[in-house]
Amino acid sequence: STCVRSRPEFGWDDIKSHAARLFATDHGHAEIIKDTTLPYFREVWTHEVLPFLWRAAGHSRQLAMLAHNGDSFDHYVLQKEIRRLNLPIEGGPALVGFDPVSVMKHAYGHQFG
Repeated sequence: STCVRSRPEFGWDDIKSHAARLFATDHGHAEIIKDTTLPYFREVWTHEVLPFLWRAAGHSRQLAMLAHNGDSFDHYVLQKEIRRLNLPIEGGPALVGFDPVSVMKHAYGHQFG
């Protein structure tokens, strides 16, 4: 397994909305945004995450990514950031996103999740 932290490519002073600042503070994001010792996501992806994915995929070159409610948020955001930052992924391991909420709803009906 791996555990990495990164910060966004904007600073706390760039957040003008009072509501956004309150949300960031309440959810622990303010601490991350303000921590200038953390590398940017682009650096972490290239130097830590992608090499980890390669090792985890092994000879199959396929990985399952599990994220609770990932179909509604995590998988979309990750793919959007990879494209926005033009991060290397082509030729890398095949990433397949699975969302336990969607799986449960599909298997047992929409009352689950």
